[in-house]
Amino acid sequence: IQLVVWVGVQEEVLEHVQSGAADIGCCLANDPLPRLDSQVVRRERLVFIASSAHPLARRRRVRPGDLAAEDFVAPAQSSMFGRSLSRLLAGIGIDGIRVAAQATEYGFLRGLVAAGVGISCSLEKSVAEDIRSGVLTRLDVDAPDLWMSVRVLRSPGRPVPPHVNAFTSFLFGRQAEAPAA
Repeated sequence: IQLVVWVGVQEEVLEHVQSGAADIGCCLANDPLPRLDSQVVRRERLVFIASSAHPLARRRRVRPGDLAAEDFVAPAQSSMFGRSLSRLLAGIGIDGIRVAAQATEYGFLRGLVAAGVGISCSLEKSVAEDIRSGVLTRLDVDAPDLWMSVRVLRSPGRPVPPHVNAFTSFLFGRQAEAPAA
């Protein structure tokens, strides 16, 4: 057994699984993915973040309309994740954002937000330490929580080796089997 971890945008993960280059994939997606079997293994909360010096960081409660007026550091708007995030934002009244910068890696996003380039919406777990240390501030937004599903992906009709199921169980704390046909 050889473990190879590829990190990439969702489109690359989908391609690796569809082509058979990977036995499984993992991505953030609220909707089922075309041409793949997928199973939600957990959900992750998204939070709005800003530089500690940002004017909204001092506000007790921020309205979605206030966020819509700000510059954002966002994922690539043409990416699957960017489109998913746009749908979530629209669901709380933020139709379209002003994108000041785009980043596909958290390290770059973090640096841009900390430097005051714009605010962002990111996985709570990714930003927790930066919020604790004061590098970033979580904005208290007057809107329902936003969630993104973590999905395990498999190519349909392709047998899943037992060691892959064991690895998935190890990663997610339970067996994540392919959906029934």
